[in-house]
Amino acid sequence: MELTTYATKPKTLITEVLLTTVFFLLFLVIYNPLFGHRYATEDYATYKTMQGLVIPIASAILLVVMALSRTAMYFVSRFRAISMWSYFFWLVVEVLITALFIDLFISLLFHEGYFEHLNEVLFGVVMVVIYPYAFFWVQHLYHVSATNNHLYEEQIAELQQGLNRNDPGAIRFADEKGNVKLVVQAQYIYYIESAGNYVTIHYENRGKLTRFALRNTLKGIEQVCIANDLVRCHRSYFINLHKIKLLRKEGENIFAEMDNNDIDDIPVSKTYAGDVMAKAAQT
Repeated sequence: MELTTYATKPKTLITEVLLTTVFFLLFLVIYNPLFGHRYATEDYATYKTMQGLVIPIASAILLVVMALSRTAMYFVSRFRAISMWSYFFWLVVEVLITALFIDLFISLLFHEGYFEHLNEVLFGVVMVVIYPYAFFWVQHLYHVSATNNHLYEEQIAELQQGLNRNDPGAIRFADEKGNVKLVVQAQYIYYIESAGNYVTIHYENRGKLTRFALRNTLKGIEQVCIANDLVRCHRSYFINLHKIKLLRKEGENIFAEMDNNDIDDIPVSKTYAGDVMAKAAQT
């Protein structure tokens, strides 16, 4: 199962970084779970001064690590799908790197050996960040469910009227069980995106960009796509060749810019770039 695009949108990632850091800072100020009295000296004032350094700097370390990590996640997601297991592993590495740098800072501040308290620091970091991580994950699942429900309710009346149409150029999209769920003219489709066990069809409906989530895979709808000038450009995307405004190369990466300003540029991976360019030149 793969992550949906909502989880890797810049707004989502920035919100997670900032709110997780704020939560981390407040948690340390209130409960101080990472740096207990084992670091206290006979001079309590000196100890409190050190604590005043540790808490904000530890929070700053988390902020920097998460910002770099989520930036990398964003760019990786533009070129390949991120599975749930990959996402989980990514978070584990993110927490481990944070704990390593915090432990390094503590060891330098208190003149102690590196790795001496890594287990304690790692446990403390996990116990704090697990709350915001879990919250954002539940929020993500809720967003996916609410979006799909809204799309179904909005389109159900139109679909009931159109399932039996046999218009020339109309594509009949079926779910994984073979039940037709959407009939739409090929000329109105912009692109099709894979998201876990669903594909989302982005098309124009009465002048408005519309989305429809269909329980199927790109492999399952590949034949009807190929037959209607929809070409695979990425592991997670099919695009309509007639809707491409231009193909843009940035370094080693290629992007398809669509003729709708509301659509973000779609990545074209190296695997499919030759086929896309050849077919685009023929349209």
